[in-house]
Amino acid sequence: MFVVPAYQCLSLAPHLFMVDLNIGFGNVTDVCVTFVSLSAKKAGYEVFVVTDASGTFSEAVRDASWLRMQQAGIQLMNWFGVACELGRDWRKDINGMAALFAKRLPAYAHIMDSFAGAQAAAKASS
Repeated sequence: MFVVPAYQCLSLAPHLFMVDLNIGFGNVTDVCVTFVSLSAKKAGYEVFVVTDASGTFSEAVRDASWLRMQQAGIQLMNWFGVACELGRDWRKDINGMAALFAKRLPAYAHIMDSFAGAQAAAKASS
């Protein structure tokens, strides 16, 4: 993944998408993210936009941009949803996922501590 500066968004759009799936984010929601994502969708790509990886100047502009993308069939997600989708199966790297979530969402550490306690109790009783 990479971030494209706003002034380069439109000129780079045709060259950004090399796979059938695109995870979109950028500096400015209504410029970089929206224009590039709509172009990718029109070109036949499945597009997911990470809504909390960009911003804009007002809530109204942000909401209008999100609505425009949704109406075009673009899927909106947050970073947590993307991390879970990319992680797929926690059994592959439960410690890595737990560390990521605990660092970014300190309250989530309590859930992971509870899970670890339940796992330890299950092992002790078997």
